[in-house]
Amino acid sequence: RFTLEITEDVLMENLGEARGRLEKLKKLNISVALDDFGTGYSSLQYIHSLPLDCIKLDIAFVRHVFDSEKEARMLHTIIDMANALNLDTVAEGVETEEQLSWLAEAGCGKAQGFYFSQPLSWADAEKLIRRERAK
Repeated sequence: RFTLEITEDVLMENLGEARGRLEKLKKLNISVALDDFGTGYSSLQYIHSLPLDCIKLDIAFVRHVFDSEKEARMLHTIIDMANALNLDTVAEGVETEEQLSWLAEAGCGKAQGFYFSQPLSWADAEKLIRRERAK
């Protein structure tokens, strides 16, 4: 039930050391997600050489998915690749039902963003979860 999110800058410091540490975490049943995938120096090497469970698609992809066919194809391709490699995908920054629908049709399994909720304190998050479970 615990997922550790890592960013590329952490990986770039020492990929070999990061791999070893992440493998130890995986043995403890801790999931590993690569955060902000698609920004900075994103490399397919990370996906290939690290014990990842999930990639989190950067908000920029979601924000621009309707800007051009090229943007949409690129995001769809990343989602397809992740699915082919049995990686979960989480789209960051979902703000509209239209974005959520597009992502679902493209095969993105999970999403987060203001469409669901503004950032909440721990206490408010617990209230929201209880309210949703009561439905």
